[in-house]
Amino acid sequence: MWFRCRKCGQRQDYQYIKSQTELVLPYSHYFYSGVVGSGLCVLSAYPITAAFFHAWSVNGYVHRIQHGDWFGGKGVGLCRIAIQGHTINFYTAHLHAEYNRQSDEYMAHRVIQAFDTAQFIQQTRSDSVVQILAGDLNTEPGDLAYRVLLSTSQLRDAYQKGAPHGTNESPPESLHEPREPPNHSRWQKD
Repeated sequence: MWFRCRKCGQRQDYQYIKSQTELVLPYSHYFYSGVVGSGLCVLSAYPITAAFFHAWSVNGYVHRIQHGDWFGGKGVGLCRIAIQGHTINFYTAHLHAEYNRQSDEYMAHRVIQAFDTAQFIQQTRSDSVVQILAGDLNTEPGDLAYRVLLSTSQLRDAYQKGAPHGTNESPPESLHEPREPPNHSRWQKD
């Protein structure tokens, strides 16, 4: 069992969540980065044997203070988790937000972040038996960033593989209601 947390930007947010879950998820790692924190952490029922954070070189614009993406020091985090003698690579990421789908000034940022994440997964795959990417990828199936991420990383979309529910366990029709873009999880088993 894993829990991926995003938007735990403040250290005290992470500490609070960790303290409330440590009886069932005793292993954890917070990925420190940027001015206000990456907002990414992993909580696990199984031992985390190693952790690494790869910061993206493209993260929004410093002068767009109201968007805040630049200040978060975004990137992709990796926790190598030991389960019954096997290694699982658990990745977490939060790609740049899509503030306006009709006039998306950050699409190139997400595409670069998706490509960088996919390359990171390819280079760190090593002896892990399963790779899982969970996060707020701010993409939808068909988006260029989504296609780049899957094709370059050679991951498969767990939802697209036939899950009867929508992402985040929401019914598919709820994805059309105005809200933050859906989160997608990616996995691969060798």
